[in-house]
Amino acid sequence: MSVKTCWALTGLAILFSSPAAFASSPVEQHGVATIQFSGKAPTVVDYRNAEKAAEINAIARYVASTTSAEERNFKKMRKSVMSSLGQYVLGVTPISKSIDTDMSTLTMVVRVDLDTNALSNAFRSHSSVHATATNARSIMTFIFVARQQAAITRYGPETSALNASQVKENGVNNAAKTETGAAFADEHTAITRTKIISSETQRAATIKYRVTSSGTVNSAMTGVFTNAGYTVAPVQIVAARSHNEVNLKAFRDEYARGTHISSQTLTNALTGAQKLGVKYLAIGTLDTGMPSVDPQTGLQRVFVKVTGTLYYLGGLFPRTVVAVGPVQYSALGPNQSVATTTALRLAAKAAAHKMAQAMAAAQVH
Repeated sequence: MSVKTCWALTGLAILFSSPAAFASSPVEQHGVATIQFSGKAPTVVDYRNAEKAAEINAIARYVASTTSAEERNFKKMRKSVMSSLGQYVLGVTPISKSIDTDMSTLTMVVRVDLDTNALSNAFRSHSSVHATATNARSIMTFIFVARQQAAITRYGPETSALNASQVKENGVNNAAKTETGAAFADEHTAITRTKIISSETQRAATIKYRVTSSGTVNSAMTGVFTNAGYTVAPVQIVAARSHNEVNLKAFRDEYARGTHISSQTLTNALTGAQKLGVKYLAIGTLDTGMPSVDPQTGLQRVFVKVTGTLYYLGGLFPRTVVAVGPVQYSALGPNQSVATTTALRLAAKAAAHKMAQAMAAAQVH
């Protein structure tokens, strides 16, 4: 294996072991717990109970750092997790322990290696959708547009000046005798004071996007939603059967020009999907930034920013279930293409995972 390939694999391994990455496993997490003991000193059983309580605390801390939906799921199945810690805890390392003899308490701090994939699977298995027959589960679809910055126009400051004048007049009377009598002439001297008022205006940069292939995004998100138990309808079929109310070209064109979808395009898509019995519609973008060179490895680094919204269409009016992002993810690769594909897949999975968590927490199916 070449040195460059080795660095590429190392870089990707570091990325996917980060706690911020989607469903990374394992993840290190600290936990702390304090228990009461009887007698002069804690027993072996007391130490084990304290360690177990610290493991539970570590899981709760990890879940609290993810999403509110995941936290609600954990609260619903806390007893189940406590009774089967071995399924989620890969290893435990005691860090410190302290005994308060006056209060008869034992405090223990541990470092836990968590199998977060097993936790996510457990949360999904306890959701209402998994208790529903396959043919009765909710149908969902999504429109996520992958795009890349094609051009950035930056503007310098625009300056302008305004002249304000103030005139002060001083009158001086000069008397001169004439043959017909005394005549008076007024002589006026005008003094002008000018103040220059200047201003500077900074215009925001204009970004134009190039819509790219969404194949990687579609397969990644479909996999997450399917694993969560939902039936995913291909958006191309939904668009065709909605008689173009779900207008994919309009989404691509509008996202190529900016970051917002017009109210008409959005309303048409929500209405068209709702008529076909689709319960959830997710829309959003994955923006690929300009590549850069990672200074440590020399590999190409690409950042992808994901933004999305999940709508529930089961009621009289659509409502927002969860909004994702903007959240940024990055990946390394031996070239721009590999780094971009990896970053897109990571961002797509993260967005879909958060939306699936929100649906599971709402106990919808």
